[in-house]
Amino acid sequence: MGITTRFGLLSNAYDAARPHYAFEVINYIISFCFGKVLDVGCGTGIATRQLAEKGIAVVGCDGDEKMVEVARRYQSPPIDYFVAPADTMSFQNKEFDIVTAFSAFHWFSDSQSVAEIRRVLKQNGLFIVTERSMGSNYHDEFRQCATEVTGIELPKKEGVNVKQVFEDNGLTSIVIKNFQYDLEYSIEKYLLYMQSRSYWNHVPIEQREEVLAYARSYFQRTVKEGLILVPRHYQVTIGRSL
Repeated sequence: MGITTRFGLLSNAYDAARPHYAFEVINYIISFCFGKVLDVGCGTGIATRQLAEKGIAVVGCDGDEKMVEVARRYQSPPIDYFVAPADTMSFQNKEFDIVTAFSAFHWFSDSQSVAEIRRVLKQNGLFIVTERSMGSNYHDEFRQCATEVTGIELPKKEGVNVKQVFEDNGLTSIVIKNFQYDLEYSIEKYLLYMQSRSYWNHVPIEQREEVLAYARSYFQRTVKEGLILVPRHYQVTIGRSL
């Protein structure tokens, strides 16, 4: 597993700072949900819990044991979580009616993982992927601050064309819908959020406090009323397993 996928090292910041999905996104997705649902790449269970709170019968899995450990700390709603990478899951063939992936598919959009997802899906089951819209990158000022302090160009995970991946791997794309909204962060909450990003693993430990201090000073000078607006541009792509 590459360093960029070692979210377990960031699990506490991830759980504390990563936002819930907007109600309109969750409500749209659950309008397609039925039967038994698997949330792949569930992380600390943020979206998994949102589905369960709406009455969806969902289980979660993630390849990182520490992320699953954090997800299991939540007792309500009751959800079963499993440590399982997307390309080698231990579930039965055709066990699930629906598989979801929230902002995680870019980590396992390879053919082996998609084949494994198709394996656990029932015939005519749906794979519902929520990902950042292609071409919707915002200017990452925190990344720039970190580079100025460390001299390191932090890696950037590219988006994924979900529809193309579906078509290349035997899934029929049936619905694509876009959502856009903004989130407000205090400076401190935003700094914590940035520490949940995969690139934080590439910032040398001995320079992290300096990076945070530099970024804090930058945002204190540049944002109004101590609030940072972060645009969220999501695309929900739904594929059918035939």
